[in-house]
Amino acid sequence: MPRRKGRASDRPVLLAAGAAMLLSSAATAFAQTIEPNDFLPAPNGTNINLNYFVFGRQGAFIDPNGTNIPNSSANAYVGVERFVRFQYLFGHPAGFEVTQNFGSISNPTVGGRNLGTASGAANVNLSAFFWPYANFQQKEFLVVSGFLYPPTGTYNKNQAINFATQYQPSGQYNWTGDVQIGWEHGIGDRFSYDVAFDARIFGDTTGPIQPGSGIPLSVKTYHNPDYRLQLWLTWQWNPALRTAIGYQGFFGGLDYFSTPQTGTVNTGKSFEQQLRGAVVMFLSPRIQTVLEVNGDVARTGGFKQTFGTILRFAYIF
Repeated sequence: MPRRKGRASDRPVLLAAGAAMLLSSAATAFAQTIEPNDFLPAPNGTNINLNYFVFGRQGAFIDPNGTNIPNSSANAYVGVERFVRFQYLFGHPAGFEVTQNFGSISNPTVGGRNLGTASGAANVNLSAFFWPYANFQQKEFLVVSGFLYPPTGTYNKNQAINFATQYQPSGQYNWTGDVQIGWEHGIGDRFSYDVAFDARIFGDTTGPIQPGSGIPLSVKTYHNPDYRLQLWLTWQWNPALRTAIGYQGFFGGLDYFSTPQTGTVNTGKSFEQQLRGAVVMFLSPRIQTVLEVNGDVARTGGFKQTFGTILRFAYIF
């Protein structure tokens, strides 16, 4: 049965109910957002500490039906602390990691309505990874990773936007799981490519239709799984310098709720097509830097990122 669009009189409520969709575009979960050659395993016992500094400018908001909502914008300022430990299992590369995002979503505005800046800590990310196939001679690597996001971050049910739920659908506390499969292949001495596919599974959530509004209506929101595809094509100019072009796409992930007052309403959708470029430099054998620039070329169900940057520092020890 097709889901009914909301009535025109419902428009402000529907926009507010779906406003948290901006968060999936404003700041991504960086543990499974890959950079060039991230699937190359480090030696057993290696530790890597990574710090990210992220900016995202969202210049448009497109609802789940594809309508561009005028007078909409937001800015994301995000820092990330990520620790990775390689601990081989059964002779295969393996390990675990812990990732914590923090920062702010500044002045998120939908249809001219400012929803209020959200700041604090995101939900922590716990993950583990295993390479069932790693051929260093042929430069071929297959890795499987699992990610879990328990609801641990900064959250206030009376706020329209919460930073803790930047990776969670519909701005609600819930558990999220992610499984990622990655492949890296080096061809010759200079060229390599990385491909990643991941699927996210969300718990259903129950909460106010419009947090902070005082509207006495609670709804249960259902979240379908969504999927992401990533690709990097990388050229190594010398042992210390690489450049890459990439792509990231989200698909699926329809969110919806139903009440007698509104009917069935689609509140979110994971459709985002993004182009990326990166420069990778080793300042020393133990210190790596990555600078990425990116922007959305298509978006439905959230903010369209006009321009974004990621600066990453990695210390290997």
